[in-house]
Amino acid sequence: MFFCLSYLTCLSYLIFLSLFASSVARASCALSSLPDLPNPKALESVQIESIYDGDTLMLADGRSVRLIGINTPELSGRLPQDEPLAIAARDLLMALLPARQGWLLVGAQGQDHYGRVLGHVWNSAGDNLIQQLLTAGLGFQVAIPPNLGFFECYQQAEDQARTQLLGVWGHPYYAPKETQRDQLRAGYGRIRGRVDRVRLTKNAILIELRGDLSLKVERQYASFIKEAMVDEWVRFGLFAAGSAQWLDARGWLSDRLQWPGGMPQLVMAGKRKRYQLKLFHASQLEQHPSALE
Repeated sequence: MFFCLSYLTCLSYLIFLSLFASSVARASCALSSLPDLPNPKALESVQIESIYDGDTLMLADGRSVRLIGINTPELSGRLPQDEPLAIAARDLLMALLPARQGWLLVGAQGQDHYGRVLGHVWNSAGDNLIQQLLTAGLGFQVAIPPNLGFFECYQQAEDQARTQLLGVWGHPYYAPKETQRDQLRAGYGRIRGRVDRVRLTKNAILIELRGDLSLKVERQYASFIKEAMVDEWVRFGLFAAGSAQWLDARGWLSDRLQWPGGMPQLVMAGKRKRYQLKLFHASQLEQHPSALE
C-alpha cells in the first residue's frame, strides 16, 4: 500500500509502475529500463494542443516540444512540397495521442536554438512516441550529446525497421546520395562518399569527401565517434597514410552559399565545399572500407 499527496502524484507513480511492468515483458523505452533512470518526479503531465508534424508538438501552455532522438520527414513549409512519408509520420503521432494527454521528460539540454523544448514524450497509455515512430520506419534516429537518454532503445527500434525495410528504409527518396553537387541539398539526408583529404584544426576534424561535401567533427564531440575511425582520420590528415575510406553519413546538410560573411565567396572560388554536415555521434556514420571501388 502507498499513500499519495495528490491525484497527479498518484497517477504519475502508477504510470511509472506500468512502464516498469511493460519493460519486463518487452523491449521498451520505459523510464525504468535504463541504469540512468531519471527521477519519476521529473515526469511532467502535459496537454497537447496540436501536432505540427511527426516530431513536433504544441502544448496547451504554449510551449513547442521537439521530440528527442528522432528526425521525421518534413512537411511543406521549408520545402516546396511534403517529403515522402511526412503525412504518415504526423498521422501516426496523432493516432498515438487520441486523448491529447501525455507525459514529458525534458532532455539534459532543455531547448534548441529555436526555443523549442527538447523532450521525450509518452502518451497516456505509457507508449514512448519516439520508439513507436522509429519502429514504424517513420523517421531516423538522432543522437546529439548531451541528449542521449534512451539511445539504446531508440537504436533497437530503428534497427528493427531497417531490417524490415519499413518506411524511410525502403523508400528510394531516402537512399544515400552521392556527394556530387547536383545530388545534394540542404536539410536532413543520407550521403555516401569517399574521403579525399582530412584537415586538422585546433577545434575540429574536417573530413573532405570527393565531390562537394565536408564532414565536421568538433572537438567536444570527438569522444562520441568510434576511436579507430578518428585515429584513421588523424593519420590520414597528418601523413596522408592509409586507404581512403568510403563513408555513409547522415545528418543535416548546411549550404555554405547561404552562410553570412565570406564563406560564399570561398565556395564560389572553389576553396571550400558547398555543403557541410556536422557529426555528433558514431550512429551517424557507417564505414565501407572497400565499397564502390
